[in-house]
Amino acid sequence: MSVAQQLRAAVVGCGGTGANHPAGYRQAAGAELVSVCDVDAARAEVLAIEYNIAPYVDLSTMLSADDPDVVSVATSEKHHVEPVVIALEHGADVFCEKIMTASVADGRQVVAAV
Repeated sequence: MSVAQQLRAAVVGCGGTGANHPAGYRQAAGAELVSVCDVDAARAEVLAIEYNIAPYVDLSTMLSADDPDVVSVATSEKHHVEPVVIALEHGADVFCEKIMTASVADGRQVVAAV
């Protein structure tokens, strides 16, 4: 990534802590928030309107359409594995909210995907 190029960021999970991630990307030098995704379409829509970006309810669709460089996974930890693995398989870097996973087995699955 060149100095002039923006880091394209997306957020998965738009409630609770996930609602804070878009503001962080908006304030970060060199970052461009491109989309948000949540299984709750209304929650995704609220953030999308606030930040003038695209809302999605399907992660694979978001990744294909917007091709983010980094994806923040801010769902509850019991729902981290699938979006982390999908984003990694797409080629995005992942920032995963703590706790990484709800179990050691899930954690191993994420580490294997990395």
